[in-house]
Amino acid sequence: MIAIQRSNLFRLLETTKGDMPEQLVLTIFQAVLSALEAMHKYGFSHRDIKLENVLMNKAGQFKLCDFGSVTEKVPTVGRR
Repeated sequence: MIAIQRSNLFRLLETTKGDMPEQLVLTIFQAVLSALEAMHKYGFSHRDIKLENVLMNKAGQFKLCDFGSVTEKVPTVGRR
C-alpha cells in the first residue's frame, strides 16, 4: 500500500503521479461504486463526485464524503 495517511484521492494521484497498481485502482473504484449503490438504493443522488470527495483512512480504506449536494432522486417513469 502506498504510504499516505488520512488523505484524499486527489492528493494520492498527485503523490503517485497517477502511477498506481491496478489492484489499488480497482479497490478505489469498488469503494466509490459501493457507496453510490447504497445511496441510490435509498433514493438519493450524490451530485458532487470528485477526487477530493474520496477519502482514504490510515487503514487504506476509501470512503465517499461531502453529502452537502445530495438530493432525493425523482422517479423518471412517464416523464418526457
